[in-house]
Amino acid sequence: ADRLSNDTIDNTLLIYPENPTRQDNSGRVLYVNLGTPNTNRTKTVISGFTIAGGNATSKNQTDSCHYGGGIYITDTARVKTGNAFEVSHCFFVNNYAERGGAIYVDGNVTGADSKDQTGTDNEIKYCELFDNIGGRRGSSFNAGGMWVEGAAKIFNNVIYNNVNGGLRVSDKAVVVNNTVTSNTAAAIDMVDPQQQSAKAQIFNTVCWNNDVLSRHSPYPVFRYCSFYHSESDGDSD
Repeated sequence: ADRLSNDTIDNTLLIYPENPTRQDNSGRVLYVNLGTPNTNRTKTVISGFTIAGGNATSKNQTDSCHYGGGIYITDTARVKTGNAFEVSHCFFVNNYAERGGAIYVDGNVTGADSKDQTGTDNEIKYCELFDNIGGRRGSSFNAGGMWVEGAAKIFNNVIYNNVNGGLRVSDKAVVVNNTVTSNTAAAIDMVDPQQQSAKAQIFNTVCWNNDVLSRHSPYPVFRYCSFYHSESDGDSD
C-alpha cells in the first residue's frame, strides 16, 4: 500500500494519517466480498502474505467505510450465499484504519451453513498482527489488531504492540489459543457490548502486559486464560 516506498514511523505521529509519509498510501490493502457468486462453495482463502502499509481513512477510501486497513471482509449479498473465508499464516504490520487497523470483519458475515453462531467455518488463524493502529490517537479503543463483528473462529494468532486495542469481537466470534500482549487501551473487548445478545467467549488465551484486560462492560467471558496487568472485572474462570 506504500506506493512511494517512503513510509517512516514518526516518533510522534507513528502511522496515523497525520504522518506526511503516509499520504500516498492507497487505502486498505485488500477488500473481500463473500457475496460474490461462488457456485462451488469453496472458501475464500488468504494465506501466506505480509499485509503492510494499509491506510483506510475517510480521505482516501472511495467507499463510505473507513475500516480494515489490512483486510476488510464483508458479505453484501441480499440472499446469503453461505460462502466462508480463511485468513491464515499472514503477517499484518503498520496498517491503519478508523476501526480494525489490521482486520475488520463486517457484521453481515455469517458462518457458512452454521447450525449455531460460533463461526467455525470462518477462520482467522496462525497470523501475527503487530504495530497496527485503530482509531484516533489517545481517544479511541477501536482495535489496532482486529475488529470482528461477524462470525469467525479466531485461533492460534499472536497479536501484539497494537495501538488502541488488540481485539474487539462480537458474540458471534470465538477466540481460542491466542497470545495478546503489549497492546495499548485493552487486550480484548466486545463490539457494542450493550447491543450483543450474549457475551463473547475467550478460551485458553494469554493476555499479558496490555494496558487493561477489557475496558467496556459487559465484558467478554474468559475461560482457562492467563492474564497480567488486568483491571477489568469481567467474568473469568
